[in-house]
Amino acid sequence: MDREQEVRFVRRAVVRRVCAALGALALVAAFAVVTTACIPLEGEEPPDWLNVQPETVETTESDADAPARGSEPAPGDAHGHGTEVLMLGRSVMEGWFAHWGWDWESPVLRDGYVLYYRGLPSPPEIGGAAAAEIAGVPDGTVVFFKLCFEDFYADTEADVGPALAETVSHAQAAVAAVESRDVTLVLGNALPRVRSQTTSALVTLHQRYNAELETLADAHDNVVVFDQYSILVGHDGALSKGLALAADDSHLNNVAYEALDAEFFPMLKGLQ
Repeated sequence: MDREQEVRFVRRAVVRRVCAALGALALVAAFAVVTTACIPLEGEEPPDWLNVQPETVETTESDADAPARGSEPAPGDAHGHGTEVLMLGRSVMEGWFAHWGWDWESPVLRDGYVLYYRGLPSPPEIGGAAAAEIAGVPDGTVVFFKLCFEDFYADTEADVGPALAETVSHAQAAVAAVESRDVTLVLGNALPRVRSQTTSALVTLHQRYNAELETLADAHDNVVVFDQYSILVGHDGALSKGLALAADDSHLNNVAYEALDAEFFPMLKGLQ
């Protein structure tokens, strides 16, 4: 290699090193811009008033008590573990079970209760499907039934009346199924939606539906209302900030489910 070739080789090596260094600095700068530009979606931070800490101790079944995978027992087949609770709902209920660490097959054992999930169809079939599930449970069972947030719709005040009649009819079907039965029915009231999906008419519908459920419970000794609405709603009638999966998704996050747990299991104990 002559002197001129050697100089060119050295210069190319220096240029490559400088380019590599500049590339690394550019990556660092880009990462800093991206991370500083990440703004949390509304609803990711829990509200100050909630003050709910995640539970670190879960009640799980022992190997001797656990049912065989793929052979989920029907309510009434797991006596000895505690009170059996049949939970009827759709995606929000499914999310609640996932929050409890559900394996998607077996019942969940928690706080002395055996909790079974049964998915229901959308309206208008939901009320009849709930009644059919209730008809199959043994005496002594607690049944929890609620509508999904998507089952409430009211864009204008003119929508409230028809929507109220429809939603209440589903609850009435569940109530009729426990009449003259030794079965306790827990009615979950309305689930609020995120702010972007909430109208003043929808808030009115939620409040009127909740009042109708209280009337149903007052008329039946074995029917009670779980006031999940008051746990979840904000001052504006929308789902409280910090409880949704995202600003445009009214499904609940784990903070919301922990808030429900804090009220739900003491309510169950009060039924015994």
